[in-house]
Amino acid sequence: MPSLYIPTSREAFSLVNATKLEKGQLYNLDLDEYVGFQFNPTAFEWGQAIGWAETIWQGDDHGGDLLFTHIGPRKLEVSLLYMADPGTPDFTWSVSERLANSKLKFDFQALRKTLERWQNKLDGKGRPSRMRIVVGPNYFDGIITTLGFKITEFFEDLSAREALVSLEFREWLPLKNS
Repeated sequence: MPSLYIPTSREAFSLVNATKLEKGQLYNLDLDEYVGFQFNPTAFEWGQAIGWAETIWQGDDHGGDLLFTHIGPRKLEVSLLYMADPGTPDFTWSVSERLANSKLKFDFQALRKTLERWQNKLDGKGRPSRMRIVVGPNYFDGIITTLGFKITEFFEDLSAREALVSLEFREWLPLKNS
């Protein structure tokens, strides 16, 4: 089975300072907790805005000039599918909530509570946790800006058999002193 690796820093990548994972991962950088992907996303999309200001002078017949102003943060979107069926692939986690039990490999309510807990303000920081999202060789550090849940199939007791977690992120890197 192919493996992916999560880089543990923005330094040059090496297997020595990496943690092996099987698919992908949401990693809480502040709390040192993670939840693995049970299924990789079908798409992983990100974009970045580049700001330009127009400089146009009265009487200019060439459309003026452009002045570079800034590069915006990357913004990412990912949707993850989790299933509770006994035959589904295993997934890994390291959080205080128990995400599986003897009957099911996935407890949707526990995952929901974990992600919502990660969005609470951290003591002494006044902000929610910074996250690292890893899909294949791509990873970004940022904050969750939108968190959505959708249960697509239920068991007879109305617990989630299959659920979709939708996440939108904004990249947030430490300030660089220049």
